[in-house]
Amino acid sequence: MKMAFQDAIKFSVTKDENFSPPPSTMKTGRANNVESGEKKLSVVNIQFNHFVQKQFKKLGFSAVEDVLLCATYQAYKVITHCIDLYGDTLLIPMFQKLLEENDK
Repeated sequence: MKMAFQDAIKFSVTKDENFSPPPSTMKTGRANNVESGEKKLSVVNIQFNHFVQKQFKKLGFSAVEDVLLCATYQAYKVITHCIDLYGDTLLIPMFQKLLEENDK
């Protein structure tokens, strides 16, 4: 599990226009009633799931893959939000101070 989460941390969004992830659902061409509660996946979510899904399959977590994808994506969103919000004002100065203390 630790290796799976370490790989998930390394994810970065690609802004490559040629990136074409596999479709999340198959379409038959027939109109159907889409439930209003169904969420649309963002590009970041699709890329993240595509990246992390490979890692989970390599490590043998295919049986619980959906639950792990959801959990790791939620953790990724929280961590990314905290870095975006507090990175410059809190986190970077804190890490610089820690590095200076370790150098002494």
